[in-house]
Order: sequence, then C-alpha cells, then structure tokens
Amino acid sequence: MRPIVIAGIVLVVGGLLVVFKSIPYTSERHVMKFGDMEAAVEERHTIPPWLGIAAIVGGVVLLGAARRPPASGSSDSRA
Repeated sequence: MRPIVIAGIVLVVGGLLVVFKSIPYTSERHVMKFGDMEAAVEERHTIPPWLGIAAIVGGVVLLGAARRPPASGSSDSRA
C-alpha cells in the first residue's frame, strides 16, 4: 500500500475518533515559583471537534489524490 493511502486512512480514522469520542489530554501549567518551591496545576482539555473534521477532510483529499493516475510525460510538450 502506498504511503499516501496509509496517511489518508490514518487521518480519516483519527478524525472520526475525535468527532465521535472526545479524546482528553492533560497539560501542566506552572502557576507560582518562589525560590526552590513551585506550584503546578494540571489542566484537562479535549481535542476540539473542528480539528477532527479537518483531519477527515484532509484524509479524504489524500485518498482522492492517491486514486488519481499519475500524469504521464511532461505537460509542456511544444513542438
């Protein structure tokens, strides 16, 4: 299988996961530092659904580009 097809499939599947199942991730933010002591807060976020939709569209575009036959020869063939 060509790499462009694999990338397209991965993008579509990942986009569908993001759209239909909110995928959480955590980030750590340092809120205070006083000498050797510091305080950090873990914040929980979810990946926005619009990012999943963009991944689906990108994957479909890649899959469509993979189906198109390669151009044969040069397009600049003046005699």
